[in-house]
Amino acid sequence: MKRKTVTATGLVVLFVIGLVYMFIQQTKLNEYENNQEAIVGAIRASISRIGGSLQGDHLELNYLGALEHASKANAWAGALNPPQSSNTITSYTAVFITVIRELSASKRDLKNKDEVIRLLGVLSNDPFDRETADKLFLEMKR
Repeated sequence: MKRKTVTATGLVVLFVIGLVYMFIQQTKLNEYENNQEAIVGAIRASISRIGGSLQGDHLELNYLGALEHASKANAWAGALNPPQSSNTITSYTAVFITVIRELSASKRDLKNKDEVIRLLGVLSNDPFDRETADKLFLEMKR
């Protein structure tokens, strides 16, 4: 009889330990997911701000603002897990940074600024949209 009590107590203790472990793991998972959502939110805001920066009248200030926000989006994308999910974002932000630097150095404006701003608006809603990112590549290279 005493052996059954010890066995039952041991099983209850193991069950409680298992529940505590599952609770801790779920808490960590929720924290991780919230962190990833916050990163995606920061990326969306930065991409949206790139388009907003390009709408001003002063070319140099427009480019400085666009470079700042593109760099932020690029940095935030590097913090995403898995890294493969951020490849699209880092690709188009890196190209955008390069194009803006070239335009700034030559003091030229984007030829198709309205379309680039529109595509940035679309990407700010879904930064992982590969099709829109490809269109943005083409528009920026013109």
